[in-house]
Amino acid sequence: MAVHLCPSCGWPLDAGFFDDARHAVVIAGKVRRPVPPMRWKLLSFFRAHPGQVLDHQRIYAAMYGVRDDPPEDNTLRVHISKLRQDLAGVPYEILTRAHDGYCYDLVTAGP
Repeated sequence: MAVHLCPSCGWPLDAGFFDDARHAVVIAGKVRRPVPPMRWKLLSFFRAHPGQVLDHQRIYAAMYGVRDDPPEDNTLRVHISKLRQDLAGVPYEILTRAHDGYCYDLVTAGP
């Protein structure tokens, strides 16, 4: 994968992401997608735990400081769904592990 640079400041990318204090951007090819703060926080959490299956309770605790049972609403699912759209075109994906949680990992080619 080619190294991309921020057009405004020249900061180098790590696998399609800017995550310094001035940027919250996913870059796929020539497409730049700004990522809202809550989804960026979620992406940063996943990137800190590549290949690990993370359950809802652990993700909620990291995102909102919730230590007990996570809320019953679908807020997290909506953020993950939108984050998947943000990640379109980069070599990473968020996989759903039924009854276990989510896993952030490299996209692998099919058999």
